[in-house]
Amino acid sequence: MSRKRAHKPVPAAPEPAGAPTPERLKRGDVEQPSERRSAYTARTPIGRLYVAGKITYGQDDAARQWRGDYEVGVLRVRDGASATQLGIRGPTNVSGINDFQADALGRWRSAMQAVGMIASQVLTLVVLQDHSPRFAATRTGRHHKTLDRILFAGLRDLESFYANTGSRRKAA
Repeated sequence: MSRKRAHKPVPAAPEPAGAPTPERLKRGDVEQPSERRSAYTARTPIGRLYVAGKITYGQDDAARQWRGDYEVGVLRVRDGASATQLGIRGPTNVSGINDFQADALGRWRSAMQAVGMIASQVLTLVVLQDHSPRFAATRTGRHHKTLDRILFAGLRDLESFYANTGSRRKAA
């Protein structure tokens, strides 16, 4: 016959470091936070670099613009519906893409030429494919510090490209 074991009571989770003790709470000299703050979680490597303060808002915005141009112009992911939502309408040309997509494709290609071949390879891995800079370093066969310098220089060039073309989105 098998015997059933008695369940042990689960101990309470320990209080986080710096949390007030129950005695101190009874005295009433500690204020409890009235609302819980939600933490911003960056989901992309560029977002994490921005949250960490390693890149500026302009560089983050330029990377998002470059990714948007890639999605619209090259992948045609956000073609008809999003262009209509943005209030952009244009005739479709012979190749089946509208003027909005053609402009995005042209901006994306011009941006790649502006940052250069090596930086565009790194930016493609980090911005478009969402790989970490460490993975991009292994993928390209470069030391991670060298890759970081290339990445930051590419983001600066991307920022100046979108600032000079005037196609950058306005800050909300």
